[in-house]
Amino acid sequence: MLERVTKEKIMKKNYTIKCIIEDEFNNKKTETTVISAKSKEKAISKLEKMYSDYYIEEIHSIKKEPVVGLVVLRGQCVHNGHVALVDKMFKECDLVIIGLGSTQEHSTINNPWKPKDRKTMWEKIYGKTGKYSKLKIIELRDIGAVSKISWASYVFGKIEGVNLPRPTHYYAGSKHDASWFSIMNEEFGKDTIQIRILDRFSKSLCMSGTEIRKSILDKQEDWKKYVPEVIVDFVEETFPKELMLYENIDVDKEKTSFEKRKG
Repeated sequence: MLERVTKEKIMKKNYTIKCIIEDEFNNKKTETTVISAKSKEKAISKLEKMYSDYYIEEIHSIKKEPVVGLVVLRGQCVHNGHVALVDKMFKECDLVIIGLGSTQEHSTINNPWKPKDRKTMWEKIYGKTGKYSKLKIIELRDIGAVSKISWASYVFGKIEGVNLPRPTHYYAGSKHDASWFSIMNEEFGKDTIQIRILDRFSKSLCMSGTEIRKSILDKQEDWKKYVPEVIVDFVEETFPKELMLYENIDVDKEKTSFEKRKG
């Protein structure tokens, strides 16, 4: 039997190309264009097609722009599925931005940990998020967005507000998650943001955050193998003790509630 091999899609990068072009009347001008392509050679090929009616006298410079990855998640709590996704971002991106969702709520069954505790979880895994760190974390509130483009615009506005570069790629754990940002390509043009999807629940990679929280409430130990070892003690120590009074979580109700909060 032939083994089925699936090749991962090569990620496109943005190239800024400065060139001198000449038209049929011998008029020359300098053009600077940003082109999304899988390689420098393909970027030049796209440039030539773009200016097929002109003579490209000289390519003055070509520069690969930094790859800026964005992922939006609650991380209640951070588990192996989240880490697999962010590991991928660290391999492929020059800068990794994690947007912490639902930061207006904490000490509840749906959102037990405070934003600062969730940030600490990430820093325990990847190191401090200071000025020279590759990892940046921003806080996002639920805004009751009436449309997906409203949510995407809000997130990009928050990123711009803290002087971080505009994301070039969005990383998602599902197609549904990706749809909240792929809408930007429909609104603002193809390759406004590129989408990368890694099913964070594939191959029994982890429990969901809901299942982990329920396991903690039920005083079970099975959740620990689905959470990075370096944060297991921290997760236990910071889980609000008052929530241990609750014995049951309605999983379906929680999922419905979360989707309503996102709009």
